[in-house]
Amino acid sequence: MIRGRRAVSSLLLGLTIFFLLSCSEWSEYRATRNFTTVFNNTDTLKERNLSVFARISQHYPLDTLHLILIVKTPSGKSYSDTLLFPTNGESHHIRVIKSGRWRDTEWNYRRNIVMKERGDWQFIIKRYTAVNRTRGIGAMGIIVK
Repeated sequence: MIRGRRAVSSLLLGLTIFFLLSCSEWSEYRATRNFTTVFNNTDTLKERNLSVFARISQHYPLDTLHLILIVKTPSGKSYSDTLLFPTNGESHHIRVIKSGRWRDTEWNYRRNIVMKERGDWQFIIKRYTAVNRTRGIGAMGIIVK
């Protein structure tokens, strides 16, 4: 009976350690990966704020992350912008939450914009790979508020 309990306890301990370690994986993405956010706009009069979100390793060596943001409107128009995303939390337009290996970073990109078309707006974030050869970038996206 005691032997069976030890086996069950060992199994539960092993599973717990496995799940804890699997939740803290690096989960880095290749520099060529695109991150897409789709926002369905139903209110063409409301002012909105756009923020860029990035999960950045605590060991990321640079102060900025070079990004290209492509915006596609519901009617098919496309706009692009080159961004220098601050990664060190020293900008007053940024909010950083440190969580172990990662810094979850939210940067105010545009405020009080009006999306004049109804439908799905697509936001695509690309890393500018000529500059971003370093590792340590997790998920990225656009937050529409």
